[in-house]
Formats: sequence, C-alpha cells, structure tokens
Amino acid sequence: MAEKTIAFTIIGLIIGIGLGIIGTIAYSGHELATGMFMMQDMELVMNENSAIQAYLNESPEVGIWALENYIKAINRVIKEREIEDNQQAFFIVQPKVTLRYAHVRLALLYEKTGNDSKRKENFEKAFEYCDSMKIEREHLEKKLIELVAKLDSQFEPLDDN
Repeated sequence: MAEKTIAFTIIGLIIGIGLGIIGTIAYSGHELATGMFMMQDMELVMNENSAIQAYLNESPEVGIWALENYIKAINRVIKEREIEDNQQAFFIVQPKVTLRYAHVRLALLYEKTGNDSKRKENFEKAFEYCDSMKIEREHLEKKLIELVAKLDSQFEPLDDN
C-alpha cells in the first residue's frame, strides 16, 4: 500500500511539473514573441545605421547598395509581420518614417550618379509614405530634402560594441 502511494505521488509530481512547464511556456509565449520582435527591430535599426553611414561616408554606388538592401529587409519584415487590415507589429522601428527617409536618401544618391529616372522613382516612393499629400510635389520634395539634410547633420552612428 505504501509503495502504491509513493508511486502515485511521484507520478503526480511528474505530471504536475510537466503541466506547470507547459503552462509557463504558454503564459510567457506572448512575452517571448514580443522579445523576438524587439530583437528583429534592433537588427533593423543596426541595418539602418549602417546604410546611413554608407550613404554619408562611402561612394554613391555603395550607399545605393546599402540603402536598397535596407529597404528590401524592412519590406520583408513588414510582409512577415502583417497581422490584419495592413497593420504591422513593430516596437522600435516606425516603418513608414524610416522608409520615407531611406527613399529620399536613395533619390539623392541617384541624383549624384545622374540617374534621373531612379531619382524620380524613389521620390515617388517617399511620397507614398507621407501622410499629407495636400502639399504640391515640388514643395514636398524640397521639404523632404531639407528634413533629411537636417537629420543627416545630426546623425551619430550607433556604437558597434
């Protein structure tokens, strides 16, 4: 009789521990997913930092390559995270804002290389991420260029350590 009681107690403990582990994982799954999204957001921030450094400090061709890769990366993450009604889950990055400025920077680099069609294409993409389209395109383009120039003058690279 005592052996049965000990056996049932051990089995009960094992089942209880197993259910406790499963419950803990289920309960903290949301926090784990949030943490993983935040880590991916930080990776995007680091990629943006590198792309801006290439834009500011390297040849136009290298800057174009870096910005295009950054834009592809953030668009891929947007598609992966689309939840419903075109809403995405981001915690650190603001995709519309960062894509707007990335396309303006890319347009400016294409202007330096003399590729006017790519310049216009990227300004059009930047306009898509602007909330207010009431401003004429020429004025909006000037405002975006001024804003990017101001942001670039205040840019401080993230510490890579």
